[in-house]
Amino acid sequence: MKKTILVALGICLIFVFTQTADAHVGRDIQIFELATEDLPDLKDGSIQDWEDVLGDNFLTMDDFETLDDGGHGGAPKDPADMDYKVYLAWNSRDQRIYVGVDRTDNIYLNNVSPDEALDGWQWDSIEVYLDGDHSGGQFNLFSGDDAQILQARQAQQWLVVPESTGDHPAGCFCQDKKWAEDSPWTDAGGMSEGSDPVHTVSEMALTAWDDLDSEGPGTSTRSTLEAGKTIGFSLTINDFDEAPAQYHATHTFTYVGDGYYQGGSLADAELVPCTGGDCGSAPTAVESNTWGRIKASFKD
Repeated sequence: MKKTILVALGICLIFVFTQTADAHVGRDIQIFELATEDLPDLKDGSIQDWEDVLGDNFLTMDDFETLDDGGHGGAPKDPADMDYKVYLAWNSRDQRIYVGVDRTDNIYLNNVSPDEALDGWQWDSIEVYLDGDHSGGQFNLFSGDDAQILQARQAQQWLVVPESTGDHPAGCFCQDKKWAEDSPWTDAGGMSEGSDPVHTVSEMALTAWDDLDSEGPGTSTRSTLEAGKTIGFSLTINDFDEAPAQYHATHTFTYVGDGYYQGGSLADAELVPCTGGDCGSAPTAVESNTWGRIKASFKD
């Protein structure tokens, strides 16, 4: 990976948080584009290439909220218990959102099957939420006859466990749309090392979908990522100390109660262009004949 982008962007490459009237939950963030030659190696088990390009521009525990509803543990923030840095980026050439998480945890629980990333919700894991066209509305926890059709249709929830090294290291809560976990739509990697604390790295590249259909990409509409666009975004870090599925703490960037199934509870993330290198241009999205009409009914 080249290390030139920091020079090109200088100290302007910063994450910005503001309170705005039009933000889903009153919070904005800027996600900066990386040129193709500066994209991180997702399989190297190191956060160094992120640091080389983004420097000090990352989220920390101070940027996250602790869910204290009882069901999510509610342990107070304590770097001796768990600490982390979160790097974010996007690329217009491959049309994916990039996430890198460097984490230390005094008690690290993970025994998830390599091919069952979605089981990771009950282990120490990372969850990412994307609403690529910023339309809001429900995307998870449907009931009734159309539940499977509507699940993850207009926004997606992803889960990554560092050691999930099978065919689908990043799991999508997508029901019958599991093809979206395949490369080139999704790629991920990670590692864990040490003890007390355990150091983990989780890296992923995710595709956002405006219409995710069970038949595959030919009948789906991929979100177009372009400079100046605002997407819905959130990230959650789960911490289990006592036993699987018994939350010790849950740190979330935005979600307020219903953020794991309502797009209106995600943050506004503005996509900022890179200024040098092979930044590319957005490919043409797969067209959908009917989803625009259907999705209009979901808007907040």
